[in-house]
Amino acid sequence: CMVGSNAYLTPRGSQGFAPHYDDVDVFILQLEGYKRWKVYAPFNKRETLPRESSRDYTEKEIEDAEETSEAMTCVLGPGDVLYLPRGWVHQAETVARPAYMPRLPGVKDDHSLHLTVSAMQNWCWADYLEILMPGALDAAVGSDKTTALREGLPRNFLEYMGTMNQVAEEGGGGADLPDGLKSDEGPDGHGDDDGEAAAAAAAEARSRRRTRRRQREFRDEAKKRIMRVCKQAMTMLDDACDEMGKRHMSDRLPPALLGPERALTKDGI
Repeated sequence: CMVGSNAYLTPRGSQGFAPHYDDVDVFILQLEGYKRWKVYAPFNKRETLPRESSRDYTEKEIEDAEETSEAMTCVLGPGDVLYLPRGWVHQAETVARPAYMPRLPGVKDDHSLHLTVSAMQNWCWADYLEILMPGALDAAVGSDKTTALREGLPRNFLEYMGTMNQVAEEGGGGADLPDGLKSDEGPDGHGDDDGEAAAAAAAEARSRRRTRRRQREFRDEAKKRIMRVCKQAMTMLDDACDEMGKRHMSDRLPPALLGPERALTKDGI
C-alpha cells in the first residue's frame, strides 16, 4: 500500500488541528520537543475503520466523548512513537517537558517536531470490490452463453415491489391515516353489511397473497442474476488484484508537469 509522511513543527502552547480522525493508519514519531496527545476510540461502529477523514469536532462533542468513549492521554518525547488506527479521534498540543520525563542534553521544549507516517489509504476490501464487481458485472452482461442479465425486467414490477409495497405487506400501510379514513362506515354513518365486509376482506387477502407471490418470484429471479455476477467475480480475482497494483504504481509516479510549471522548477532555470 501507499505510505506517506508529513513533518509538523509547532511552537509550545499551540495546537495544529482540531479534533478529528483520519482515513489512514498513522505512526507518530516524535523528533524534538514534547507533545500531549488525547486519543479517543471510534464514537460508533460506522466510524470504525472509515474510508474518509472526519470533519473537525467541536469542544462539546469531545467533552461528551470523554464521558462515553474510551480515551487516552499521553505525552510524547524525543524517540517516542504513537500508533493511531483509522477512525481514532485525536488532538495534540505542544507542551513543556513533563517533570516525570528526564531532561535530555540539547533538547529544548519551546517547540515540537514530529513525523507522521501514514499507510492503508484506499486499501481495504471495499476498494478492492469497487474494482472487482463492476468488471464482473460487465463480463456477465456480455456473456455469449446466457442472456439472463440482458432480459427485460418483469412487467409492472413497480406495482408490487419497492418500499411502499414492503410497508403495506408488513402491515404498516394506513397506520398513520386519520381515524375517519380508516373507518369501515359509509358516508351515511351506517357500516357495511356482513356480506360486503366479508367479500372485501376476502378480496384483500387474495390481493396480498398475489403480491407476496410476485415479490418472491422477483427476489428469486434477482438472486439468480446476482449469484451469476458473483460467480463471474470469483473468476476475476487476479484481474482485480492486477488493477489494484496498477493503480498503486500509477499513484507512486511523480506528477506530470506542464511546460510553464516545469519552467518554475530547478530544471527550468
